[in-house]
Amino acid sequence: MTFRPADGTPAERLWREGSLHGAQACGFAGAGGEVVVRRDHPALELVDDEHLLDAIVFGAGASVVERVIPA
Repeated sequence: MTFRPADGTPAERLWREGSLHGAQACGFAGAGGEVVVRRDHPALELVDDEHLLDAIVFGAGASVVERVIPA
């Protein structure tokens, strides 16, 4: 089975479903805070900006997160 959303990349769709729609399903007004990513992390070093979310969702570990800013 191939997952090809009608809009955006699979990573964008999964991020949206897991954060925004997940929060709504739980009764929250929004997804919460923001995640600050260490763009200089070795795991992201060779990733073009247009593929950054894909790399984070499908291949990066928690060590790429610099901090989480609460809402």
